Amino acid sequence: MYLAWCRGYAPEEVVRLLKLLAKNPLPLSVEKYVRDHTNNFTYYRATMTLKNKQYCVQSVNREVLEKLLRNSSVRDLVPHSTKLQEVTTSLGEITYNFPINSGASEKVKKVCRDLGISLIDEFDFANVPNLPSIKIDMKATTLVRFYQEFAVSRLFWNGFKCHSGILVLPCGAGKTLIGINVVAALKKPCIIYCQSILAVTQWRDQLLRWTTINENSVSRFSASFPTEWNAGADVIVTTYGMFSTTKRSDNAHTMMDNIKEREWGLMLLDEVHLVPAKIFRKVTNQIRSHIKLGLTATMVREDELIADLPHLVGPKLYELDIFTLRMHKYISPVECVELHCSMTDSFMRAYSASKSKEEEQLLYSTNPNKTRVVWSLINYHIEKKHRIMVFCDNLFCLEFYTSIIKRDKIDGNTTQDERSRILRKFRETAGECILFSQVGDQSIDLPEADVVIQVALMHGGRMQEGQRIGRIQRYQEEKATGYFYSLVSDGTREVKFAKKRRNFLQDHGYTIKREKGEAYKKYLTDLEHLTNEDMQQKIIGAVQNELKKREAERTNGKQTQETSKKRKKVDDTKKEVSKRIKRVK
Repeated sequence: MYLAWCRGYAPEEVVRLLKLLAKNPLPLSVEKYVRDHTNNFTYYRATMTLKNKQYCVQSVNREVLEKLLRNSSVRDLVPHSTKLQEVTTSLGEITYNFPINSGASEKVKKVCRDLGISLIDEFDFANVPNLPSIKIDMKATTLVRFYQEFAVSRLFWNGFKCHSGILVLPCGAGKTLIGINVVAALKKPCIIYCQSILAVTQWRDQLLRWTTINENSVSRFSASFPTEWNAGADVIVTTYGMFSTTKRSDNAHTMMDNIKEREWGLMLLDEVHLVPAKIFRKVTNQIRSHIKLGLTATMVREDELIADLPHLVGPKLYELDIFTLRMHKYISPVECVELHCSMTDSFMRAYSASKSKEEEQLLYSTNPNKTRVVWSLINYHIEKKHRIMVFCDNLFCLEFYTSIIKRDKIDGNTTQDERSRILRKFRETAGECILFSQVGDQSIDLPEADVVIQVALMHGGRMQEGQRIGRIQRYQEEKATGYFYSLVSDGTREVKFAKKRRNFLQDHGYTIKREKGEAYKKYLTDLEHLTNEDMQQKIIGAVQNELKKREAERTNGKQTQETSKKRKKVDDTKKEVSKRIKRVK
């Protein structure tokens, strides 16, 4: 509705188009809602712009802004004694605006949304003389797909002005190239936020691969690349963590301060579904940019904070389904299998007697029957020269499966050099297998992957499911089909998690083949020593030892925290006494 009004569609035209394009008859309640909100046609002409490093609410309709300023919630977010300013544009158009307080853009958008007035960032990038252009063009050899061009075009309207918003496309659709196209179209300074250091390097490499930008004009702002830090670079690629963590070196703080002082044309937010998290949303409020572009494959979060994205970034401007990509052979088809494995008698007894959810998770994750199935699936696909990604959320279980499968693993403790070596080997060698913790969920560019195996579901994460299946649907000429396995221990809490994930995939057009009962037994062809009762008791004992270790770490952590609080209290008391003594003197 907002985008329709913003583009100048009258309510009658909106109703006509909805009736024409809707698969089912348009409900009368929807038609009534559109017609009853005719007055919003004028209110939706309000935009947020950046002028001389200060955000302003702008409109061609003076009455709209006057109504906003009469609202007490809005008045609290603007400088004292603020009055409307009249400005004549280069095209002779008269507009009105008023400034808002520094760091209040998110709050202003949220208040206006509650009033039924959605604000969107607007950037007249062709008429900003105080913001220099950067030298960047797409290379003549770069091929852009039709839907990528269309996605980019969705940001531009109202005289080719650019607007903030979110683009949602499946994994493997080429979101990075879309973002690079926007950077090249605007030709204004850009800061790109990624989830990981690996993604930072991937964005830099793609910029240099597809555009004419000079290598020295792209700076990687990360602790791993201190020699590349340049606050004045045309494009800076960094991580959310660099700005959300306070424990940084003096040089890093100086770099961040210089970045915050600059005026940016574009803030590009990769994996934008992360932004609503409290620790990451600080990023969007610290940087002054004319517009924000969010890219994601999974517009979901388990905490429902996804509803905050419109006022943190902007509205969803474009979403592409997997059917279009499959039809044009831009992504590979995926065969999804949910395989249920019975728990062994020893493990089921231990599971029934477990005293915590943590213990339950460790037991259904290390279920010997499941372990044997994983082993068989890996060997089957290695024989076919497939590249395999095994995901295990729990670090104890990751170590457990690594010790059995005897393959490389990547977790949070893996160094950058070691990670690069493992991934390079995976890309270059057919029949490779890597075990991943949750670090492999996002920003891992492995289009060569053929198979994903999930061995332990710790929650019903829809976002995680969407990201993981995306690892294997990136199109490759030699890849006919991807394989996605979710292994589930029957009779445990894991079944509930699997159902939630399965429903998410089915809602997005995937077909899931469920194998239950004794179907798993056809995979029990090896690792017969795991059927031994003594071996199973050793595994259960290892689980118990892990639980004791974690409990001890939690206890020590609490004691350390309490000690720190006491020391801080003593230090604060000493400082206060010292101040009082100085006052007396």
